Amino acid sequence: MVLTAHFIDDDWMLHKKILNFCVIPNHKGESIAQLLEECLVEWGIEKVLTITVDNASANDSGLRDLVDRISGWGIPNALLHDRKYLHMRCVAYILNLVVNDGIKMLNTVIQGIRNAVRYVRSSPQRLESFKRCVEKVRIENKGLVILDVPTRWNSTFLMLELVLKFKMAFDWLKVNDGHYLPYFTKENHDNIREGPPSTYDWSEAGIFASFLRPFYKVILKVCSSNIPTIHTTFGDLFKIKSLLLENKDNEFLSMISMLTQEKYAKYWGSIEDMNQYAFVALVLDPRHKLEKVVGYYEMLYGEDEEKVEIATNTVKDLLFDLYMIHEELSFDTQQSTSSGGSSQSTTTSGDPLSSMTKIERKLKEKSEMRKAKRVVLCTMIWIGFFRILMKGKKSQTLIS
Repeated sequence: MVLTAHFIDDDWMLHKKILNFCVIPNHKGESIAQLLEECLVEWGIEKVLTITVDNASANDSGLRDLVDRISGWGIPNALLHDRKYLHMRCVAYILNLVVNDGIKMLNTVIQGIRNAVRYVRSSPQRLESFKRCVEKVRIENKGLVILDVPTRWNSTFLMLELVLKFKMAFDWLKVNDGHYLPYFTKENHDNIREGPPSTYDWSEAGIFASFLRPFYKVILKVCSSNIPTIHTTFGDLFKIKSLLLENKDNEFLSMISMLTQEKYAKYWGSIEDMNQYAFVALVLDPRHKLEKVVGYYEMLYGEDEEKVEIATNTVKDLLFDLYMIHEELSFDTQQSTSSGGSSQSTTTSGDPLSSMTKIERKLKEKSEMRKAKRVVLCTMIWIGFFRILMKGKKSQTLIS
């Protein structure tokens, strides 16, 4: 088991440090909680904001057990908000589950393309033959095809995105390499290999690669360890949801979208079930502030202004409460430092999408409308003030 701490130092620099890397005797929740507590005690960490784990049931029970253990320490604010937001779901892990459900639908197509790539990469002679085909069809690309790791969907996406550029080379290989077609008909452990990819397979692979691209961009962002990512997480998840909805009417992607939506809804179907610290992080981003949160709520709840207001006020209350807690902690730290003591607090855990999606355009329009309303209001106020000022000057002139 690996435990990694994420924290900000006195100079506001983000740090990521591995606290332990140890053998765990079993995958019971009690064992996980015991090791976590021992590690926290060993490092002198007395305050934990969030813990990010994958969705294994043992981790859920382990966190519940850990909460009871930390509560028994008797340290004020060791867990904030009655540990309601301690559990932070691992976005990368859930996205893997969501996308893998979609990949299962195209297993035959992907396996056929994978076998074609495996043929090319299986020997230096075959690779040279493929390079000659690339030259014949005049494909200009620095790299060549890569073989994926089937259990890692992001590597499957990279394989598809690259191999699609070499479709014509594979067509040429089919005609000019006498060993290519027999490779698929030859029995492999009593099974005949899928492939070679047909024109229809190439078409489906292209559509699916475009479908996966937004997921891949989000994965790259949330897996970053050198910069904060939580302030963009909710926005990225919301955009993925909108993309899934946009594809529900697509003849080819409708079934894939339906399966991925079911998995998505299981973990992120309700805003109330999401960790509310994600919204606080969005507000603290000076590029977004509360206006962005309101924009997302308006998109979710439509014309139901009461729901939008309630949800917005919940985030406001949580933000103010966090401020009060940290103000109190800061005061206590100052007192402790002035008397020669010291205090330490640690948080433990686990750019928007470049293309303008439908949801982004709507959010941008809403933001521009709010700005325009503010400009009009300020203009009206200044006009009114100017009129009052001019009337005052006229009155002065008459008196003098």
